[in-house]
Amino acid sequence: MESFGWIGTLIVGGVAGWIAGMATRARMGPMARVLVGIAGAVFLNFGLIRLTGETYGGFPGQLGVAAAGAVVLIFLLRTVRL
Repeated sequence: MESFGWIGTLIVGGVAGWIAGMATRARMGPMARVLVGIAGAVFLNFGLIRLTGETYGGFPGQLGVAAAGAVVLIFLLRTVRL
């Protein structure tokens, strides 16, 4: 996600966090959604690079990776809280 810059990363993270929040019906504020989206993107991008040596590029690819990573992160956070 470094090729998007800070503003692009916040936009992708915010949209991905919103998608993940809607998919999991998580109750979060807007800042938490952005943070979860960015953390999910970092988490899944790291995993993809470790497994395959590459990740998806461009806005749609990074949005999908960030949203999927955010969903996994929300699931893990819910598991730890219980």
